[in-house]
Amino acid sequence: MRSSWGVLAGAVFLLGGCGQDATTPSAEVDRFELPADQVGVGVRQVLTQDGVRSAVLVSDTAYIYEEDRNLDLRGVRLTFFGDAGQEAGELTSDAGNYSMDTGQFVARGNVVLITEGPNGERRLETEQLIYDVRTDSLSTYTPFTLHEAGRVSRGQSFRADAQFRTWEVTGAQTEAPVGGSSDLSF
Repeated sequence: MRSSWGVLAGAVFLLGGCGQDATTPSAEVDRFELPADQVGVGVRQVLTQDGVRSAVLVSDTAYIYEEDRNLDLRGVRLTFFGDAGQEAGELTSDAGNYSMDTGQFVARGNVVLITEGPNGERRLETEQLIYDVRTDSLSTYTPFTLHEAGRVSRGQSFRADAQFRTWEVTGAQTEAPVGGSSDLSF
């Protein structure tokens, strides 16, 4: 008797749903109603200047907008290359945006750039960093922290070439260990 009640209750439940319009859209329908023209997972984009590879951009997810030729990225890693093709640095960030028309990449959220400086590894941290492929330059208009050779330097903004040979810094402050040099490499 107990099993026949279970079968009857299941049949009533199934029949009760028949003939009614769904009030909640399914996940299958929603996934195609995205604001982007395309969505890519595990996207890799090679950035070039005059036909020479300057960086490789990898992201977990890319929302691609065809009309304005922009990529809205999540989970970003950007690897820079020097003039001779050697790896020159790596940037990671939570998100970013790349404009194919202007060649400008903007990293946002927990941005970390690691490069090799004249005194060893250089680690730059900020909340936003702009890389302009056409001018091969880096800049930020948000506070940043630079760790290099036991020194910690902070500033309000900067502009530099991608190899950090020349720097323009606003509001720079440097902390160095006792007996250490406070000479900045920028």
